[in-house]
Amino acid sequence: MQQLQAELEIEKKKSKEDLRHKFEAMKKESEMAMETLKKESEMARAKQAEEIEKIKKASQETMSFLRQMLGPRDG
Repeated sequence: MQQLQAELEIEKKKSKEDLRHKFEAMKKESEMAMETLKKESEMARAKQAEEIEKIKKASQETMSFLRQMLGPRDG
């Protein structure tokens, strides 16, 4: 009976270690995925900021052109 209990304890310890290793692996995978998502998000924000600046510049150029075309005329 003691031998069975000892074997059971050994199996419990092995199971516990296996679970701990699986948990650590999943934790690392999760951290890596979060880091990847963070980088992708930062890249998307930078691209959006760049696009906004392009639109602002185009808008300013358009407004400047319209002011020249519609401005006071000598005549």
